[in-house]
Amino acid sequence: MREYLSLRLRKMAPLFLVPMLVEVVFLFFRMAKPKNETISAFHGIWYLAASAVLVFVTSYKIMQMYYVGSDRLIGILPFANEWLTLIEIAFYSLFTLLFGYLYHYINNYQENYHFAFADYTLQKLLSLLSFYLLLFMFCALFKNVRKAAVGKTLILLFTAAVIILEIVAFIKLNDGKFLHFFSGVSTPDVKMTYLNVLPFDFFGSKASSSTAFTNQSYLLNGGTIFFSLFLSLGLKRFASLSYVDLEG
Repeated sequence: MREYLSLRLRKMAPLFLVPMLVEVVFLFFRMAKPKNETISAFHGIWYLAASAVLVFVTSYKIMQMYYVGSDRLIGILPFANEWLTLIEIAFYSLFTLLFGYLYHYINNYQENYHFAFADYTLQKLLSLLSFYLLLFMFCALFKNVRKAAVGKTLILLFTAAVIILEIVAFIKLNDGKFLHFFSGVSTPDVKMTYLNVLPFDFFGSKASSSTAFTNQSYLLNGGTIFFSLFLSLGLKRFASLSYVDLEG
């Protein structure tokens, strides 16, 4: 297992090292011109785009690994594919969290603002795990679909549908407690609320409401993690065949 972990780390490292190196470049720009609003705006746009690409690429890799079975080590190692996929999800979540740390450190460079990294860690980690495990659950649910293109389409559609339902339910539950909201990169003076993998800024809300939003996001994402993981591992008992088995 130690050799496997080392191999996976080396294989996925380039995916995260490239955006992290770009962040270092932005650090040099911020050091040279710390008050430049144009650099700050481009930095935010870059982080938003890079985060979206990372989520898309890692989601594709999870589907390829678990649903398609593209990793040759799956059939060699004496470990269940489910556990190997969960290890992959853990690595993706931790590396994405480190990328977020780097962005927020550079984004707040030379600013008179102390970023709450402890709160960010819990919210971001729960958001990533809730998304990846939800995706994993639908991979397990549709693993017996013979056509890979159809199966992957169903996985993505159902994952997106659940995320949309979670967001709609949250907004309906808190109707009247905020004026408007925005999904994207937060400014230092606005506290983000993660609804699954998406960060939201709720404007015009009271401090007590903001705290309630955060607590609700913990419950939402924590519940998604528990339900997805429980159902994913439970489905293994009722669906022993996989796409790979059917095709092979």
